[in-house]
Amino acid sequence: MATTAGNVRQLSAAATVKAERALDKVAAMQEYEAEQLALRARTERLRALRLAREAETAQAKREQPPAPQATALPAKSQPAKKKAVAAPKRAGAKSPKRS
Repeated sequence: MATTAGNVRQLSAAATVKAERALDKVAAMQEYEAEQLALRARTERLRALRLAREAETAQAKREQPPAPQATALPAKSQPAKKKAVAAPKRAGAKSPKRS
C-alpha cells in the first residue's frame, strides 16, 4: 500500500478531527462536573436553611405555654334542649288517631 499525498491529507484530517473531539470531550466533562459541584453547593445551602427553620419552629413550639384544656360547661350555662316540633301536615294525609 503506497502512501500518497491524498491519503496523508485524509489521515491528517482524521487525526485533527479526533483530537478536536477529545478536547471537546474534556471540556464537556469539566462543564458537567462544574454544574454538579454548583448543584451540590446549592443543595447543601438550602438543606442547612431548611434544618435551621425546622429547629427554630420546634424551639418556638417548645417555648409556647400549653393551651388551657377545655372544661365542661356548668349546667346552667348549657343551652336548653329544644322541643321536637311536629312536621307540617301534607295535603291529603290522614292525621293519626289519638286515644
